[in-house]
Amino acid sequence: SEGLYRFAARCAHAPAGHGDDTALIERGVPVRPYFLPIHLQKYMVDQFDYRAGDFPATEELGRRGLALPFSGVMEERQVDQVCLALADCLKSTT
Repeated sequence: SEGLYRFAARCAHAPAGHGDDTALIERGVPVRPYFLPIHLQKYMVDQFDYRAGDFPATEELGRRGLALPFSGVMEERQVDQVCLALADCLKSTT
């Protein structure tokens, strides 16, 4: 269950065009977006009027970055589940 996982700064970059986390979620691996580009965060938009498209490389990395489960309390079977699911997803994108 998702409650057994903790998220930290462990980021995987999906190959270009494959930033969708659906495949990992379907395999029982909870993932989160790694980051929202700073220029698209509310404060920056309000203060400086930044918009989507202003920094396309950053936006692409924001779409492709996924935070993977990572914790010192994960059981070995959970680590295996994450690793196997990630490997399976990466194989299916090549």
